[in-house]
Amino acid sequence: MMKRILHFFALAASVAVMVCSCYGDSTPETPVVPPAPPFTDEEGKFVRVIESDPGGKWVTIQYTGMGADGTIKNLSELIMVPQSSPELLAIGCHITITSDAQRPTNYKNLSVMTDVGFLSLLFSSKNALGVFPDYEGYGITSSDPHPYLNRELTARQVIAGAKAARDWLENYKRIPMAAKWRGLLVGYSQGGAVAASTIRYYQEYQLDGLNLIGAICGDGPYNPLETMKQYVKDDKLFMPVSAALFLKGFVDTDVEMKALGCTYADFATPAFMDTKIFDILAKKESTTDDIHSFLLARSKEKGSGFTMMVYNKKTQSFLAYNAENTDQYKDEDWELEEGIGKAYCTADQCFREGLITFFQEEDKQTGEIPAEKLKALKKALTENALTYGDWKPAPGSQNFLLFHSTKDEVVPFVNYQDVLANWGKDCIKCHPYEDPATWTHLETGKQFVIRVVTFMDEF
Repeated sequence: MMKRILHFFALAASVAVMVCSCYGDSTPETPVVPPAPPFTDEEGKFVRVIESDPGGKWVTIQYTGMGADGTIKNLSELIMVPQSSPELLAIGCHITITSDAQRPTNYKNLSVMTDVGFLSLLFSSKNALGVFPDYEGYGITSSDPHPYLNRELTARQVIAGAKAARDWLENYKRIPMAAKWRGLLVGYSQGGAVAASTIRYYQEYQLDGLNLIGAICGDGPYNPLETMKQYVKDDKLFMPVSAALFLKGFVDTDVEMKALGCTYADFATPAFMDTKIFDILAKKESTTDDIHSFLLARSKEKGSGFTMMVYNKKTQSFLAYNAENTDQYKDEDWELEEGIGKAYCTADQCFREGLITFFQEEDKQTGEIPAEKLKALKKALTENALTYGDWKPAPGSQNFLLFHSTKDEVVPFVNYQDVLANWGKDCIKCHPYEDPATWTHLETGKQFVIRVVTFMDEF
């Protein structure tokens, strides 16, 4: 699917969960989350080299960063080693992955056709200091849950990784940065959201040491709440694993949702739970392609209870991909190649009715899901939007370049529209993309990487 194109912060050990309302009424179930602490001296330190390329082109390292649990821990990342003093610090933010084998620090086993593979070659060709953090939950933290779409936490970890890479280059490799060097972020899909969130965090908290001048972002989920609403409205999830990732990331790592005892089953249908998708994600052994194929196979099983809709070339329409229809039509009648854009499931296959109604009808409650849990989920989705809060880029700064397909079926165009509506054209470099032949998330990703060199020139 995507493999070829490839804060919530709380000091958990020292902050007790308090009881009061964050929603305007006094409910004892709602905990208070303290403000996130500022970036600390303990973050962004080089710890050790994990592995070195015999040719000297790359290394993987451990570095210190803030974890989702509020503690400083060791994280991992890939560094592309410049041959001389680099004028560019290039930070690559990788796409959504679900297999630990896809992490950047597994570089020696990655294809050049992945986003990390392509960008690493591009950065090396420019003699840049290339940095690719694994993100928490992958690499040396693979036993930890991945805080998917946790805006400030991931941004903070990426900044720490870039600082550690510079520390390693200058103090251990003894290669200084060139005079007037600059920093730039690049990412697609989840990586696009991470890149944008990172430069926002860097500017908002007035950090230094990275000279960040821009973020090149493609089809990123900048607003999780609007993305969820669009999924429900369209009633089509072309990448159902994304629904599971949304829920898993926040249930596993959001402080308030954890304090309320939220579970996947609170929000996911029994049929979706029965696919064992959350167990599969926890193991981190399957790619998004693998999981999509698994869900299709599950849909085909008689009595599975989980159904996907697949385009049938003979009827020229989407049909339920179940045992009855797969017996009726031949294998070649079903358009399964690539998966994305060719198969989807309706919202009620993934989400409970109570969740659908809540997001479809302005917080309406059905009683199926406890109100405080739905409110906590909505709060997590809301606060992890790129444009959340009062902060905005400086007028005329245009540090954010957004490239987005107007018809993206996985990361809806509403994500781009939200940033544009809240920040305006004066603050972002706008690159809406529309092509009737290459509109899908996968195809748009290919177009994005083709344009990255040109986009870099814009900065």
